[in-house]
Amino acid sequence: MVMIDQATRDAFGQLLVVHYLRARGARVIIANQATWIGSWERYRPDVVYISWIGGMMKDILKLRHKPEIALMDQEGGRLGEVAFKRSFFRANDDKADLGRHGSLAFAWGHVHKKWIGELGLLPIEKVLVTGSPRLDPYIDAEPARRRYIGVTLRGDAVTSVPLNFVRNIFEYASLGPEDWFSVGYPQKAQQEDRIWHIAAGMRYIFKILIHVRRHTDTPIVLRPGPWERHDMYEFITEKIKGISIEPTMSQLDYVRNAHVVIDECSSLGLEAILVGTPVVSAQDLIPRLEEHIGGGKDAGLFNAPYKKSYWLPKSVEEAGELIIRAIGSKLPTVPDPGSTAEYLANFHSWPRSRPSSFQIGDALLELAATRVHAHKRHFVTTPQTPPVSSFERLKSILYRHVPGSIYLVKLQMSLRFLFSPDRKHLRKYHYMAMVYPHGKKVRDLFNRLKTRGERGLTSRAAAHRDA
Repeated sequence: MVMIDQATRDAFGQLLVVHYLRARGARVIIANQATWIGSWERYRPDVVYISWIGGMMKDILKLRHKPEIALMDQEGGRLGEVAFKRSFFRANDDKADLGRHGSLAFAWGHVHKKWIGELGLLPIEKVLVTGSPRLDPYIDAEPARRRYIGVTLRGDAVTSVPLNFVRNIFEYASLGPEDWFSVGYPQKAQQEDRIWHIAAGMRYIFKILIHVRRHTDTPIVLRPGPWERHDMYEFITEKIKGISIEPTMSQLDYVRNAHVVIDECSSLGLEAILVGTPVVSAQDLIPRLEEHIGGGKDAGLFNAPYKKSYWLPKSVEEAGELIIRAIGSKLPTVPDPGSTAEYLANFHSWPRSRPSSFQIGDALLELAATRVHAHKRHFVTTPQTPPVSSFERLKSILYRHVPGSIYLVKLQMSLRFLFSPDRKHLRKYHYMAMVYPHGKKVRDLFNRLKTRGERGLTSRAAAHRDA
């Protein structure tokens, strides 16, 4: 069973794993955040491949079926050692506990395997460095057709569920500095610092757009974050001419077809760099930023190791000049190629000769084969806690013994996708094949990667024969 945690962020790479497994003859069940519990109990998979996130153990412990658990950390530790290690021990989180119950974990880079070993979350030999399948599309990226200025937005904490804005402030009121509410921020930071950071970053991105529009008519495409409500940005299409919002465009298409990407300083810009698109960051434009999100080694976003790969102008005017140079193909992709190459190698196993999704698929098949031959979980035993209510016990029985029961959950979700006032937001967040817009692109990419691999094997065999 493969769980796709988030449709916009994770689905493309996770579906490559699915295609590879099916091409190798495996039966694969795809689940999302709403259906994974029912699918787990109903289909009783030998292996479940899920995101390494917090909040799942309370449900996993109640499930009767005990498969092998393979974990993928979707965040990947892009912010460095302190942030990566802290991500396993946030307040009210069980991410570390999930790791201890895992049979296998996939790491993005060699540094992450080392850090996982230092934390003692699971034996180091059970951590495989594969890179993230999210970068597999860039192995076989088609030629660019650059035609617009891309703008990456990340106002999720404010725009994802605006009706809960005050509620979220209340929820964080009980947390102190010792709880470290987000790995991207220093331990001293609080919710008001995050809100300030989002507002300040957004304001300076808007200042850049206003300035740039005075000097070029090049189209501008806004790319909201995967959790954002994109309709909150629609007003800007009336304020700045030649601007559009593309919430569902694949990340590859977005960065590949941009002359340049404007970003506050998110790690999504790294994918632009892989296709030769420079990134202009607004972070150094923000006054008093260090006061809110800096202060030491624990300031993940402020000290992000990938920042050296972005252009960091000191004024709006300088940002505009960099963007105009990029439109004219006169701006190098990165200011420091050496540090960029080092970061990509250590943190992302890039470049890679074999797709991450194929490596993960091989490991999952091997794990499944080991279980089938052993007829039991060969690595760890997950303790089971009884369901806490009669309702949960009934759900377990229904999923396990009533054919088609899992489809009731899927039907409920389908109806929400069709008729809910939040249906556009739900489609961005939850994966369902019926509404996922990039299914054909994933299949085509898989076939190209597969053909590419077969050609490589043929070439190596011929070279060996000639030798």
